[in-house]
Amino acid sequence: MTPSTPRVSPIPALSPDGGDHTFVEAWHAEAFALALGLMEAGVFSSAEWTDALSSAISTAAQAADSDDTGDTYYGDWLRALETLCARKGVTSPAAVEARASAWRDAYLNTLHGRPVELPAAGRRLRGGP
Repeated sequence: MTPSTPRVSPIPALSPDGGDHTFVEAWHAEAFALALGLMEAGVFSSAEWTDALSSAISTAAQAADSDDTGDTYYGDWLRALETLCARKGVTSPAAVEARASAWRDAYLNTLHGRPVELPAAGRRLRGGP
């Protein structure tokens, strides 16, 4: 095997719409990368990840309060990540909610076409010093 020969084959496209992209949205890839990175860093094991993701999917399926929009699966990934990170002391549910709230506020207060950004620490979203 020469140095330029790949050792593994490329990951096949996983697109639900049959397209040639692996992830439908950029945040799907980010959630995937975050889960892999946390496993590689030893924050949780692949078995713990499998259990947490299975639980999140099962809970969502039992609730069945919305149609699968394509984001449902990666929404389950986020819930599994949040649960594991809270269980491992990486973050808390309150910190996750505070961050989600800050992003929601930033999104709602951003003019169309502008990038959504969180304010600097200690600054309010509107009219803050």
